[in-house]
Amino acid sequence: MKNAKKVFWMFFSLFLLLGGLTLSSCSDSDDDNADTKPNAGKDNSESSDTSGPGAGADEAKYSITFEDFDAGTGVFTVAPGETKTLVVKSSVGTWLIDEENMPDAISVKKNSSGNFDIKGGDAETESNVFFKLYPEEAGDDTSFDIEIQCAVYNPKFVITLNLSDELAAKAKSLALKYSSDATTEVFDAEVAYTEGAKTATAALLKENANSYGYFNDISVTITDTNGKEIKADLDKKAWVCFYSTNAEYYNEINLTENTYAEADLTISFTGFTLSATDSIKVTYGITADSNTKTLDAVIAADGNSATATIGNDCLNSSGWFEITVAITKDGADYTAFKAAGNGWFAWNADGIALTLEDTSSETWISLVDGREVTASESFTRVLEPSVFENLSISKIKIATSGASTTWCANVGYENSWETDIKMEWDTDYENGYSTTITDADYIANIKEHGLYLAGDYTKFYVSYVE
Repeated sequence: MKNAKKVFWMFFSLFLLLGGLTLSSCSDSDDDNADTKPNAGKDNSESSDTSGPGAGADEAKYSITFEDFDAGTGVFTVAPGETKTLVVKSSVGTWLIDEENMPDAISVKKNSSGNFDIKGGDAETESNVFFKLYPEEAGDDTSFDIEIQCAVYNPKFVITLNLSDELAAKAKSLALKYSSDATTEVFDAEVAYTEGAKTATAALLKENANSYGYFNDISVTITDTNGKEIKADLDKKAWVCFYSTNAEYYNEINLTENTYAEADLTISFTGFTLSATDSIKVTYGITADSNTKTLDAVIAADGNSATATIGNDCLNSSGWFEITVAITKDGADYTAFKAAGNGWFAWNADGIALTLEDTSSETWISLVDGREVTASESFTRVLEPSVFENLSISKIKIATSGASTTWCANVGYENSWETDIKMEWDTDYENGYSTTITDADYIANIKEHGLYLAGDYTKFYVSYVE
């Protein structure tokens, strides 16, 4: 486009010379001719218009401003495939688009109203791109060109929901809820669904994700034509990261109706046994909602384990539930055991395992008791190898407290997510997490390299068994 303008001016100048005309014959009062090109004779130094990109005498000649957008400081955002209009507020000159240098990430057209329609490409941009506008009258003078910074970014993360034939036949409406973390505010996704359809879309606001791009506690509820709620099972985990490079990214969920099913619960004993005259009761469900069931487990003949059959009728909306155990041994309540994990389990129709360990005979030695630290979301070494020098350790427990969010805490022996151990929520500590490590090789690495922590906490605790 600029080359075409250059050719035009070459022919125009030749025409003037052949006709015996000169620009010096134009008077100062002839505004149309005097201002045909930048700096063409007339003194505009007293102009009060300072909104244009030029300077001095040319400010009033070529300028453009936009509604609710500052080209000097702003970034125009458009979603992939979306078209948004950059509305012109005022302009001096005929402003055109530099088509030759348009980035691939966007396309821009000037519409019949003189505004600029900007369309995002197929994918989000990793960094800003820009296109140029220029006044046609400026010829080859590029000093008046304006760069419009653009970003292709969708503030919403859209998931496609595929309903089974059975669900679609019953469904009138659909809702999807999610949170950024387990104990924070629950959000309603923006759902688009037509009664009886086999697909729906749910838009989750990225601003509601946690700092790592995760949405958590995803649950889908379908309402049938009679107003009854149908719980739907997801074929994905109840969390997703909206970064497409993350291993836990997905943008499609298949839904089936939640129907009653049963699974075997296997309870293993470590450090103790039970006899046929003892008893063990299992409670499963959501304690906070008083939605629980209690049943008797069957103790194995060797006394080293017990089994029970539990159902999926007391799950939360994300398909998780709590499991607790009460034991009567030798006619009295037996409490000298600790259950592995934090008591929460994801429903698994193939079976669920729980380990109970007698800890009454163990002597735990405190190494660190609530030392204040500055937490970091990356690994930080909190104990040097010298702390473990000459210590005999068969089992080590690491705990934290003071979490302000529900982002987890992790332990390791190096600054790496490849060898870390995720700590579990532990109610023995105020807003805390803990893990107990018995693996001899892992303990040896901690002794050699030191103890590393990552996560959300204000204090940490370390104890061990010789």
